[in-house]
Amino acid sequence: MGQSNIPRAQVVPEFWKGDEEEHRRKMATAINQIQKGVTNNHFKVTLEVNETTTEVMHPPVRPGSAVHLTPGSASAATSFADGNIWVEAKNEKAIIHHDASSVTDRIFHLSFAG
Repeated sequence: MGQSNIPRAQVVPEFWKGDEEEHRRKMATAINQIQKGVTNNHFKVTLEVNETTTEVMHPPVRPGSAVHLTPGSASAATSFADGNIWVEAKNEKAIIHHDASSVTDRIFHLSFAG
């Protein structure tokens, strides 16, 4: 299962060896995307079927990152309410620990900070 594609904010290089106006345009585009809610810290994740963990790879995640899950389907809400789900932040990934279930539509929204 894993993570799905969600619109991402454009990455702007810190240093620019070219047209300064183009660099400013890229910065404005990135800021506008963030103001519209398009950030690079949100994922739509379907839990792995018949497994006890689901990994979400993302380089900025590190130990100490706050990782938040929100159920995105009825079956995910049921699993979440049962209290059998927790998240561990590791280097460059978040590991969602959960029960092994044959349910195929346990969809969660995951976001992280820090």
